Amino acid sequence: MKSFSFFVLLALVLSALPVNGGELRYLDYRVNPPQGKPFRLRFSLDSDDLARQSHMLGTQQERDAYYQQLLRDSLREDTGTTGREIFHRSRDTLLEIKSRARAQLPQIVINIKIKESANSWRLGYAIPTQSFAPEDHAIALRYFDDIRYTYAEYERQTNIYESRVRGLRADPAFRAELYRRFDQHFYTRTDPAARITHIDYGRVAQTTAPSLAGLAQAMRRFHDPTQRTLIARVLSFMQSLNYDTLGSRGDSESFIGGFFPPALLLDQGRGDCDIKTTAMAALLTRLLPGRRMAIVLLPGHALLGVVMAPEPGDEILTYGGKTYVLMEPVGPAYTRIGEVDSDSLGYLRGGRIEYIYTF
Repeated sequence: MKSFSFFVLLALVLSALPVNGGELRYLDYRVNPPQGKPFRLRFSLDSDDLARQSHMLGTQQERDAYYQQLLRDSLREDTGTTGREIFHRSRDTLLEIKSRARAQLPQIVINIKIKESANSWRLGYAIPTQSFAPEDHAIALRYFDDIRYTYAEYERQTNIYESRVRGLRADPAFRAELYRRFDQHFYTRTDPAARITHIDYGRVAQTTAPSLAGLAQAMRRFHDPTQRTLIARVLSFMQSLNYDTLGSRGDSESFIGGFFPPALLLDQGRGDCDIKTTAMAALLTRLLPGRRMAIVLLPGHALLGVVMAPEPGDEILTYGGKTYVLMEPVGPAYTRIGEVDSDSLGYLRGGRIEYIYTF
C-alpha cells in the first residue's frame, strides 16, 4: 500500500499494569501535525482485546494450512486417499525394493530422490549405468524393472489425484464451503467469478470498535465543537502513525496481507492504508454510532468514506444512494477531510474501484 512523503513527528510511550487478573496497556501518543495545534492522547487497551485480535485473522501460514486441510478432507471423501499418502506408499515401496536389491547385490546402485515439505512432496529415482557378473545381470534387471514399474504407478496415481484436485477446486459446492468457513473468520468474497477472498474490513471495523473505548474517551476530552472537527482530529491521528506494510501476502510469518486489526495497530504504532483506514472506521463507529461509512479499495490502496455534509472542494463518492466524503488515513503526510492524492483521484475518476465495503 502507498505512503506519502511528508514527515510527521510521533512519540509513543508504552506501559502495562495488571487489572482484575488481566492487564491494561497504557499508551501515550503525542501528535504534532504540520497544520493545526499539537495534541496528546493518553488511553489504555485491554490485553484480552489484543489477544483476541491477534488471532481473529491468523497468519498466512495458518490460512494456507486451513485451506489445505479442507482440501485434504474433501479429497479423502471423494477419492479415499490423499496425494501425500500416494507419495508415502510409493516412497516406502521404492525404498523397500532398493533395500532388497542391496541385500542380494551389494554392488548395485539405485538412487531414490525424496523431496518433502509441509505442503509439497515429490519422488524421483536414478539408475546409473553399471556392470554385473553374468549370473547377477538378470537379477539386477528385475529390480530395475520393479523400480520403474513402481515409479510409473506413482506417477499414474498422482496424475489422477491432481486431476481430481483441479476438479474439486473448481467445484461450486467446495468453493461455497470454503468461503462459508472463511466468512466465519472475517473474510468475504469480493469477486465470486474470480474466486477471490479478501479481509472483510467493514466487519473487522464494527467487531473491534468496542476495543477502542479508551481511545474514544480520550478523543472526546477535546470537546471538538462539530463532528467534522472531531473526524479531522481522528484523521490527523491516524496519519501520524508510522507507515509500515507489515510484510507481504506471501510472508508466512505476517498477518494476512500484512494486516493488523485496530487494537494491534495502536499497540504497535504502525500500519499501512488498509490497516489505518479500518482502525479509523472502528474508532468513528465508537465515537459516532450509526454514522454510515465506506472502505474503498483502489489498486494497491484504501480510502475511507464517511457520510457527512460535503464542503466546497471535498472529493466525494456517491454509492448506494448515499454521498461519502473521502479521506486518506494512510499518512504520514497530513491531508484534510475531502482531500485525496493524485493517484487515488485518477483511479476514482477512471472508475478503477476494486471494492467498496459499506457499513
